[in-house]
Amino acid sequence: MSPAHQSIAGLRVLVAEDEGLIAEAICDRLTEAGCEVVATANTGAGAVEAALALRPDLILMDVRLKGDMDGIRASELVNEKMRVPVVYFTGDSDQKTLQRAKAASAYGYVLKPFHIRNLIVTIEVAVDRFEMERRLEDSQLTYATILGSIADGVIAVDTHGCVRFLNGVAERLTGWSSREAQGEQLETVLSIADSAGDQHAVDLIARVLASRTTLSLGRDIVVTSRDGIHVPVDGGMSCVIDGLGRVVGASITLRDVTNARKAESDLVAMAQQLRAVVDTAVDGVLMFGAAGTILMLNPACERLFGYSSGEMTGRNIEIIMPSPLSTSFGRPLLHIDRPESRRPVVVASRETVCRRRDRSTFPAEISVGEANYPGQPMFVGVVHDVSERKELEAALLDAVGREQRRFGTDLHDGLGQELTGLSLLLSAL
Repeated sequence: MSPAHQSIAGLRVLVAEDEGLIAEAICDRLTEAGCEVVATANTGAGAVEAALALRPDLILMDVRLKGDMDGIRASELVNEKMRVPVVYFTGDSDQKTLQRAKAASAYGYVLKPFHIRNLIVTIEVAVDRFEMERRLEDSQLTYATILGSIADGVIAVDTHGCVRFLNGVAERLTGWSSREAQGEQLETVLSIADSAGDQHAVDLIARVLASRTTLSLGRDIVVTSRDGIHVPVDGGMSCVIDGLGRVVGASITLRDVTNARKAESDLVAMAQQLRAVVDTAVDGVLMFGAAGTILMLNPACERLFGYSSGEMTGRNIEIIMPSPLSTSFGRPLLHIDRPESRRPVVVASRETVCRRRDRSTFPAEISVGEANYPGQPMFVGVVHDVSERKELEAALLDAVGREQRRFGTDLHDGLGQELTGLSLLLSAL
């Protein structure tokens, strides 16, 4: 076997030829080339039956066969049930016959009379072409499966900005099917704008193709579908470069961020609500880290201590509470030995003495709780000024003392004197 025939060695071939001598000669030369002739047929119906039963690797099909069915119609019936390359040979070279053969997925066409060597070469080309198409289809199916299964929308365009492909997510975002969008300009299929209403998809494509870089779509991008549905998206554009380093197009990635944007909006609203609660609290609220560094405080703290928020943030809490975590709460709060699965520390209100910016002090109650914050420990302290309560307690104690002294004096000067007089009268009696 010559090296030129190694590519078709072992090929299982069905020969459909109505002239016996030609069929026998073809079978002999195919066998010499290392092929296996699985069957021969001289009618279209016989060729169809043999092909579906034996499932050959290739069919040599004469266009003119015996019976009512010609070779081209037989090939059409076979291709409806299975994929197999077909090489035609015939004495007819009219344009109509050629067009029918092309429509029936012809992988080769040899005119009679032909040299057997030409037929062998045509078979080799047909087999290579069929194998290349099969690998290409497998590759396309693999890529289509991958692109169809990802959560992001993907749009592929050529260097002229014409759409080549949309996956399922992109179809949902744009309202276009991949089949409808093929060949359309990108600006027709993809309606995209930023918060200012500027549409710049085409400009980005031009910049990507010119710079060969990946560009982000930016923030606040909205895609409007054919049905007028607005969807906020995130994503970018990048070049598609082939194995030779040539730019053959660009790809656009779109990610639906509706839920993410809603979560961000809800989080911002919640933070604003919490901040409003903290800012309007009567008591001072401050957050500090494990080392006692003040991270945040509310306006009540500013009023209590006389410092502005900027002056206190970043400084140690001892400037307003001298050693508060050790003297006020016994053991140092931040050095309590706890297992990794510990519950957050919560310390009930304790009395302590706080110091203002002018170095004056005032009595206060402070409660501390550990914040559920990822990373290093964070603590939230609530400071309540009890100066007024202490003054009221002192005033109450003073009033009680005075009343006790008055009551004692009344007992001594009034009731005591009367009892003494009665005692003397009783003694006289």
